[in-house]
Amino acid sequence: MKHFSCNKGFLVNTLSPIEDYQCTGFLVNTFSPIEDYQYLVMQYSREQLFSYRSVPRQSIMLDIEVLKRLKDYHILHYRDKRAGIQRSRGVDYNNLQHLQPDRAYNLNQNRKSRLKFSTVNTRSIRGESADLLQHVFEQKIDLCVVTETWLRVDGDAAIRGELSQNGFRFDDVPRPHRKGGGVALLYRENLQVTRQPFNQPQSFECAQWRVNDKHFSFLIVGIYRPPYSEKNPVTQSKFLNDFTDLECLSLNREPVVILGDFNTPLLNNSCTI
Repeated sequence: MKHFSCNKGFLVNTLSPIEDYQCTGFLVNTFSPIEDYQYLVMQYSREQLFSYRSVPRQSIMLDIEVLKRLKDYHILHYRDKRAGIQRSRGVDYNNLQHLQPDRAYNLNQNRKSRLKFSTVNTRSIRGESADLLQHVFEQKIDLCVVTETWLRVDGDAAIRGELSQNGFRFDDVPRPHRKGGGVALLYRENLQVTRQPFNQPQSFECAQWRVNDKHFSFLIVGIYRPPYSEKNPVTQSKFLNDFTDLECLSLNREPVVILGDFNTPLLNNSCTI
């Protein structure tokens, strides 16, 4: 790629080769006559151009009161259209059910403020990093499990950098052998969080982190189970067997918080998991 610049003016509606001024290229859709033909040629290699993709963009988090005022005046709203087309992913909030756990752990009995958890399925976090950061900031979320990040093992450093700013840190486990999938944790940097090694199950993607504070310690587990398909012919019974065999459930004695996208209709009050 070459970039042309000159000292004075431009040619009018021209598409002619430039060969007399120690460079080769074209001038297109220009406006006024050229008086000085001293061109500066800047040439970039393919590697240099790709290197600019690894520079993360800086997001600016506005104050909560400022955001509320902007929304009240209908100045700020999240993007729900792309290229003028309404996006719909088939989300039916009527399917949500409140589940009563068998046991409840008080993780925050010695903490002034309670921890707030969340889980989000992004279906590709590319282009959604600013919206995700804004969401966790507005809702005052401390730990957010993200499924279907679609991040690659090699690359996407800029996206990871965009999510590790403004008081948050981002750690992910990408799908290793094919596109899609991926599980991540977006958390506040004042929490001590370390990813824990373990054997990946066959029927779903999983990652676990230990969260430590001077008052508590617990595990947070992120799970994404791809739906049954020709590329993923894993039955629901296989998923349930692998889920109940998780070491964090059978061997761990400290509290465990499990969040994610299970893609199963069995999560109700009569469910055994």
